[in-house]
Amino acid sequence: MSLFTDLRTYFDTKIKLVDADLNVFDDAFGDQPLNNVYADKFYKLVIGPAVLSNNGNTYIEEYLIQLIVFEQRKRSEIDTFNNLYDKVIQIKDLLVAPCDVKSQNLFSDMLALTVTPEKQNEDDKTFSMTLEFNLRVDKHYN
Repeated sequence: MSLFTDLRTYFDTKIKLVDADLNVFDDAFGDQPLNNVYADKFYKLVIGPAVLSNNGNTYIEEYLIQLIVFEQRKRSEIDTFNNLYDKVIQIKDLLVAPCDVKSQNLFSDMLALTVTPEKQNEDDKTFSMTLEFNLRVDKHYN
């Protein structure tokens, strides 16, 4: 099994608990234009740089993970914004829940760092919320 394949599955499972209709837009580097997306809501999962360190008998890998959730504006701009913000906070809470983090064997810890709301551009009616996480994997050796 691949850490990153399993990590994407972990994220998708938690996201679907909040919104079963929210589908992934596969974009490994997070740089694909959105003009070819025909869904009114979707998400990207971007696995960023790794910081590697050693602490005694533990090799530590820390990854910056970005989850970007997109949604088209409905009738009310403020309602769309509020609903999307509520949705990403629910997703964040499920992803970093201590019981879930400890029950799986993928990673040692995950911290939510930021939630950043954005409007994609002035002409577009697409909002996005970017959640950043720090994912830590501890590998113990003798």
